Amino acid sequence: MRYCWECGIENVPFNKHHPIPVSRGGKRTILLCEPCHSKAHHAKNNMNISALTKEALRKKKAQGFKLGSPDIKKAQKAARLANKSKANDFALGLKDLIGGLDKAGINSYRQKAIHLNSIQVPTRQGNQWTASGMRRLCLRLKELERKKESND
Repeated sequence: MRYCWECGIENVPFNKHHPIPVSRGGKRTILLCEPCHSKAHHAKNNMNISALTKEALRKKKAQGFKLGSPDIKKAQKAARLANKSKANDFALGLKDLIGGLDKAGINSYRQKAIHLNSIQVPTRQGNQWTASGMRRLCLRLKELERKKESND
């Protein structure tokens, strides 16, 4: 049978509470109901979650751990490259379909968007096509084709 270590209530959702915070070396836990767990963390200012988190981060920093991203610009550049790669892969996946529309005489961005929406082909984000979105896709495909030709 499970019960709250503090008030003794049974058959309610429980939280595992560290009487000695992990940041201070605590390993053992006790079961507390929501109200008692909240009281435990707000009874003393040094036991609230914010203070405990700050204390743990100070200790990690003192031990030489790097906190946060050491080079945010590098991480941002990597994310941009990953997004561009996904967009290029998506565009290349639609290359034959767009080429088929051109051969069928559907030349305007608006008409291409209407056609893709009618056959339920979503954008990369899962939305409906617009003329401007189709324009960007076609420009991306032209750019990829130009880069491919320059590499050959």
